[in-house]
Formats: sequence, C-alpha cells, structure tokens
Amino acid sequence: MRRVETGTTTTGTWDDRDDNGRLQGSQQAERHLARLHSWDEVRNAFGVPLEHREPFVVASHLTKDWPIFEEWGSMEALNQQVGDIEALVSVGRAIEGSEDDTIEGHTIRSALDASLSGLLGGPAFVGFRPTLNLWSKMRQSLNIPKYFDDTRFLSCLGPRHMADFYEAFNWKMFFLSQAGAGMHMHTDADRAHLYTLQLGGSKSWFLCRGNETRGVYSGRVDAFALENGEKFPLFAETQPRCYRTDLAAGEILYWHSDWWHQTYVDKNATSPSFSILSLFIDEDIIRLKSPKTGKPVFDLMQSHQYKRKKSANLEFPKKLNICMKKWRNKVHRWDTIVNFMSLFGFSL
Repeated sequence: MRRVETGTTTTGTWDDRDDNGRLQGSQQAERHLARLHSWDEVRNAFGVPLEHREPFVVASHLTKDWPIFEEWGSMEALNQQVGDIEALVSVGRAIEGSEDDTIEGHTIRSALDASLSGLLGGPAFVGFRPTLNLWSKMRQSLNIPKYFDDTRFLSCLGPRHMADFYEAFNWKMFFLSQAGAGMHMHTDADRAHLYTLQLGGSKSWFLCRGNETRGVYSGRVDAFALENGEKFPLFAETQPRCYRTDLAAGEILYWHSDWWHQTYVDKNATSPSFSILSLFIDEDIIRLKSPKTGKPVFDLMQSHQYKRKKSANLEFPKKLNICMKKWRNKVHRWDTIVNFMSLFGFSL
C-alpha cells in the first residue's frame, strides 16, 4: 500500500491507495483505471491504437509543481480570476440537461454566493467556457506535454479565427461541482480526445465503452445509485466491463469521447470539486472513418457543437474548412510515405 497526497477529499487530506489508485477497503464491481507514474508511460499509452486504448489517470506527483492549482483551485481564486463573467449553472446531475435544470442570469461570483447560501435549491454545478485569451493565460500555468496539446492543428486558424473557434466550440471548460452534484451518463457528440485536470477536491468518474449503450440504457442509468437492480437489470452485467475511479487533486483523466461517462461529487465531500475539461485532436482523430460511409468521423464543420452555436464571423467557416482539409491532406501524405517505406522494410 502506498501513501499519496491528494488534497482535500471526502476522507481528509490524505488517502490510502494501492498502485491502481484504489481506496483502501473500497469494494466496487467495476474495474479500476490504471494510474501512470511517468510521462514515458503516458507516451506509451498514446501508442496503443485508438480502438484498443483504455482511459487512464496521470498520477498527481507529475503535476504537483504546476501553478494552476494555487491560481484556480479554490473559491477565492475563482472569484478573483473570473468572478464577473457569465456562468453556466445547474442544480443536481446535469449542466446541459433539460431547461428546468439550467439557471440563467448568474455570474461566477453570484453563482458561488448563491450556492454557498443554499439559494439554488440543491447542489450546484457551476461552469464557464474560457475565451482564447483566458485559456492562453491558464495554459501558462500548466506544463501539459504534447500528447494533450492540439495547438499544432488549431494554429492554422491564425489568432483572429482561433478566437472565433473558442466562441463557437466548448473546447475548454472549467467546472465547480458542490457535494452531491455531477454530470449524468452520456457520450460526447464530437469525436475527439478529452482530458480533465482535477484542480481541487475530488470527483468520482464512471466510464464504459461506447458499445455498452444497451447496458447503460442509453444513458438513463445512474451509475452511482444503489437501486439500479430492478429498474436496470442489464447494468449489473455491464459494470464489470466498465471503470470507476475517484479523481483526486492533481490527477489527470484521459478518455475518448465515444466512451459513456458520468461524474459525481460525494454528498459528504468537505470541499467542492474544481476541474478543467479540454478536448484535443491528433492524427488518430483525423484518421477516424465511419465503417458505414468511409467518411471522416471527426468533422468540425458538421460538429454537434458548431451546429448549436455558429460563429458570427462569416469568414470563419471558410477558414475552418480549409484547415480541416490541410489536416487531412497532411496526415494522408504522411501515411502514404510510411506505407511506401514499409514495403521496403523501413520503419519511421
């Protein structure tokens, strides 16, 4: 048994965990996510073909010196940094659920004040979407390795259209979740990689492969509820093929967007959960094609996010389309070279 510092969690400032991040005495039907303890292990994990790649957690000791935790990992820091910007607020399990779940008209500061005083009527889920300028500022406090960085793809948009991109897409998100709050079971419509960095507190995650739709009842099941047996009998068969983990401060969770996932902050947590969520793309995402149509799966022009909120800049879609073509052509040329070299016994 190893001892790891995790920040403020439901069990205090220290947790007993084994090498897979399992809490001492924890009993669960699901598998436990692997915790990677070096950036070399992370690099090797990204070397696994995407169709076989499993979610994983990057251990907190690799991020412990990042300034982001002090700058963004508390109520006080959040108020100081972004207190006056518009907030996305919901109560309970969904930030983008029914209209009844969403509470409009709040800034970050007013939402935090209302949540602390109980005026929201339940555990609050507060979020905001950083602009390009704000994310650039936050990014300076991170030392994210290239495996999590999509700058080399998005840079072809240029500074002006990059700002439009951040307006049109929920590419980066910041979430504060009070005890008892979380996100319902779902998959993300836009096929990309995702990571979340836990800045403070802790958050529980449940993840199942995308082909487990029947077992999670198309997202209707609550993976953290105790009464699933009678209402969702197939879920018990599905659980052993899924993952569950408690993400502690300083840890990074990686997964691909077609995985079913749900989050929850323990109702007895002594601290809210603070986290950053980021989408990112690489060659593996560009190469994805539909087995039915043979067309690329990842297409920002047909993106679920983009259809919901198109940019006001009419030049932006043209630039985005040009960039998409450049990405695909570059990856195609590289794959052609690799395949040609392999015919002669060479590898790159």
